[in-house]
Amino acid sequence: MADVFLGVGSNVDAERHLEFALTALTPRFRVLAVSRAYRNPAVGHSGDDYLNLVVRIDTALPPADLQDVLRNIEQTAARDRAASRCGPPTLDIDLLLYGTLVDPMLKLPRVDVLRHAFVLCPLAELAPDLRHPVSGQTMIGAWHQHRGASSAWAGSGWFLNCSLAPSVRPVVAIAKEGPHAVVEDYCAR
Repeated sequence: MADVFLGVGSNVDAERHLEFALTALTPRFRVLAVSRAYRNPAVGHSGDDYLNLVVRIDTALPPADLQDVLRNIEQTAARDRAASRCGPPTLDIDLLLYGTLVDPMLKLPRVDVLRHAFVLCPLAELAPDLRHPVSGQTMIGAWHQHRGASSAWAGSGWFLNCSLAPSVRPVVAIAKEGPHAVVEDYCAR
């Protein structure tokens, strides 16, 4: 079984699409933990704010097969990958980390992990001591470095206000029962 982290985001009826993604993932995989949902401005195109979260799963599927399952879930949510390159996707599920696997062909680990606060913040929330397979840096260490170096995010104050979308909370709470239920707010530190 591989310890896997998925990035889930939407800015089109986002709360409904995040709930859809979690509902679709739960019967297919052993969901270990779900971060809180964070609101942030659209990056790369104009549009409504995004809601993003990270899901930690256990799976025996090889990475390529897992990516196929994720694409199928996106398509079920009416995502058109060709059209969403120019505009907002209804649902985006990205394979961020697959254990310690480093595979450039599969784009693992995903470059977004260390590049974007909307990925790194919820990842640091779920797994602060997890080490990045390439840099060796812990997620919480990378988060602190990102906060200090990113004047664009600092100017927006986003990382100080990683805001929970209240209506997503009940969905997230379901997946956070058990040993992973207590999560400190690493993003505000």
